[in-house]
Amino acid sequence: RRRIDIVLPVEAGPRSLVRSVTFSGAALFGPDELRRVLRLTEGRPFATDVLLEDKAALLNLYHGRGYGSVQVEAAARPAAGGDDVDLVYGIREGPRHVVAGFEVLGRGRTGESFILKTTGLKAGDTFSLDRLALAQKRLYDSGAFAGVSVSSRPAGGASPGGETAQTVVIEVRETPPLVATYGVRYNSAEKLEGFGEVGVRNLFGAGRGGLVSYRQNARQRDVRLSLQSPSLFGLKLNLLSSFYATRDAREYFTTDEVGWTIQSSLRLPFQSTLSLLYRMDKIHTYEPEPFGPFPFDISLFLSEIGAVLVHDTRDDRLDPRRGTLFSLALMYSPEALGTELPFVSVFGQAAHTVSFGPGLVWASGLRVGLADAYDQVLIPSRRFFAGGSNSIRGFKQDALGPIDPYLGAAEGGEAVVIFNQELRFPLLGPVSGAVFYDAGNVFATAREIRISDFRHSLGLGLRFTSPIGLFRADYGFNLARRRDEPRGAFYLSVGQAF
Repeated sequence: RRRIDIVLPVEAGPRSLVRSVTFSGAALFGPDELRRVLRLTEGRPFATDVLLEDKAALLNLYHGRGYGSVQVEAAARPAAGGDDVDLVYGIREGPRHVVAGFEVLGRGRTGESFILKTTGLKAGDTFSLDRLALAQKRLYDSGAFAGVSVSSRPAGGASPGGETAQTVVIEVRETPPLVATYGVRYNSAEKLEGFGEVGVRNLFGAGRGGLVSYRQNARQRDVRLSLQSPSLFGLKLNLLSSFYATRDAREYFTTDEVGWTIQSSLRLPFQSTLSLLYRMDKIHTYEPEPFGPFPFDISLFLSEIGAVLVHDTRDDRLDPRRGTLFSLALMYSPEALGTELPFVSVFGQAAHTVSFGPGLVWASGLRVGLADAYDQVLIPSRRFFAGGSNSIRGFKQDALGPIDPYLGAAEGGEAVVIFNQELRFPLLGPVSGAVFYDAGNVFATAREIRISDFRHSLGLGLRFTSPIGLFRADYGFNLARRRDEPRGAFYLSVGQAF
């Protein structure tokens, strides 16, 4: 073998700066407006690649105003008596392009008026490729179509104002009108669960949807009828309305809830969503088998308004390897809405997952919930609970927090803090392992939160990645076992704990 040294001599030479920038042929925009989109302006270092980017920026500026046939020539000319350059842009604006009409293909039961209204385009609008792309996205987001293509072709002739007329061609493929889903699943908390739902899509050809669902396991039962509408009275509100009847049977009490919820969701920048909702509930909480001289049996009407903000950049919801989840939910039940139990509640959570090394993943999570019933007793269905497969492992489901002195069971509280740390690592093929630390507790009120009262667990887990999802097995050790508490707990579930 022979070794060689490679030497690359570099002579920088004099630096070239932009001495002047001039435009010719521009009538729609003034020189100052054109300069705002350029990176190369007077006094900046000259670079050929940046000059090409500035040319593209000028084209995009004109395209956004409907000048689809604009031509831009960019030239860098040596300045007299130096190494600087003069930039000259020659612009041929051409005619303005406008939307002259529409051609809708492939629609079946969907009304043409709904399709055109959803695109947001109207005859006479400025024509641009960006607006076509936005129209296609809006049609997809309506949920009424499995396939969408939005393109254009010359309409033939010019409009009265001398513009070039374009016909927008919209081709759609509708979703199936009826979809049925059913199945079974198992986890160590709710045991075997069966579920089924029947969905009706694109009701009356206006993008509306309906869903009837049923779910039942050893502890819970849920029957729900949901209706989704993209608009109300011509306003784009993305409304979801649900009528439901649920039952939650815990160890010593059962809650039956019948209610109605309506919510509107708004997509925000940076992968965020804001939902506003109103909920009415008739809640009956009682002891299935009365215990003691004063059996617990209470019925209440609740009227609540709320807001939920979610920011989610995770790459996979069941098995994230990178990304962040942040959510904040606020619920308020004031007397002015006719509620029989005024209260306010806020629940926030944050989770961050990062990958490093070959298959190593570090996940961190924090959840905090606070509620106040204004010196009244908050009903169990609105209290916070902790302990179990998806909160603090090493304890039975919902077993942490204040204990009812008569029943000897956790009664929930008005405050909860849950802290999770987990390291995931590869083992063999689709099997991976995990070590985790969980901490936190449930407190009677927010004023009683004490870090010294946190419960702690440490554990090991196995993960199996299958074609249908991730299966999880965890065992958590109770690090400070109290009387009548198990040394730990074993869990089987689907998806990561947080």
